[in-house]
Amino acid sequence: MEPAENSEKSAGSFASLHQFQLALHNVIAKANIQLQMFDPDFSAWQLNNSEMLAQFRQFLLTHKQARLQLVMHDTQQIEKKCPRFMLLLREFSHAMECRRTPKHLRHLTDSFVI
Repeated sequence: MEPAENSEKSAGSFASLHQFQLALHNVIAKANIQLQMFDPDFSAWQLNNSEMLAQFRQFLLTHKQARLQLVMHDTQQIEKKCPRFMLLLREFSHAMECRRTPKHLRHLTDSFVI
């Protein structure tokens, strides 16, 4: 008997940054209540991109109990290079949070979205 495929869950690597961005937009579009994301610094995530920000905004406005949580080792990328994301964080401070990992987890490098 073949194992059932679950199209909601997928894992793997991407051949290009473009493929990664498409997959990320797809996950955000399908999110219902909660998005949890990890990356060492979110430098490849284009968090200051207007399309990405519009998706986050739509997610947060559509679902009253929506929560967006980002966890990273280094916050400088977001703080210094993503001013529009920082504005969104202030606007939706009740539904968004950014956390820095403790030192004992800094060896983790694989990005993910749940």
